[in-house]
Amino acid sequence: MNLFRNLKITHQFLILFGILIIGFTVIGLTYKQVLDVEKGSASLLQQVNAFGDLVYRMSGDVAAMNAEETNFQLTNDLQYAENFETLAGQTQQKIDRLEQTVPERKALGLVTQTREGLIAYEDAFTDLVDIRVLLGLDEKTGLHGEMRAAVHTIEDTVRGLGEQGLLVSMLQMRRHEKDFVQHGDPKYIRAMAEEQAAFADLLNNSPLPTEAKDSITREISAYEQAFTAFVEGSEQLEARSDDLQTALHVRFDAPAKR
Repeated sequence: MNLFRNLKITHQFLILFGILIIGFTVIGLTYKQVLDVEKGSASLLQQVNAFGDLVYRMSGDVAAMNAEETNFQLTNDLQYAENFETLAGQTQQKIDRLEQTVPERKALGLVTQTREGLIAYEDAFTDLVDIRVLLGLDEKTGLHGEMRAAVHTIEDTVRGLGEQGLLVSMLQMRRHEKDFVQHGDPKYIRAMAEEQAAFADLLNNSPLPTEAKDSITREISAYEQAFTAFVEGSEQLEARSDDLQTALHVRFDAPAKR
């Protein structure tokens, strides 16, 4: 098992930053010891200190990014997504400065890994936000809103025709939809498919005129399409959520033997 791969994303960042801080603290102490015997070491020590300060401030930015991500996932409030993007931009600017101040060129690879990890994290979060918007940030927007509007149209039509059996079946589909939205369990997808088939049988065997049946068929088709799209979007959302947890997987190779 690769322990680092399974760590929460903030922890991965902080571990990476911790390694950077420790590594360059050692470098700084080493150069401090030779200040009196090697000309120019004072300037190098200042560079090391500046680098360490940047890394420390970046760790705070990344922790703040994770907080904004968490708040968005809990509330669906786009303000948190905007805050995340602002912090991501600030952090990329700090990485630009890190590349300019890195005191040891061999350490540039760690800085590059940090940049790549941040880009992967930002891309995964941006995709997640886009999918959340597609699904609906509340029950009145996105695919969630489409399902809600479609089922209300069908309910009004069926109720107006006095078809109690169709109404009960429609309400049962609505229950499966809500259960899936809340829990995401595939069993509700199967239950929905079974109820859709039952509704179709009831409609075909009803004494309703052909025109009414055709109208209800179009309405239920729109509802079923919205539900199918919602299921597909939910699967994409789960995949992107997993990506957020692995975006900063970093592999540190063992130092080559001399």
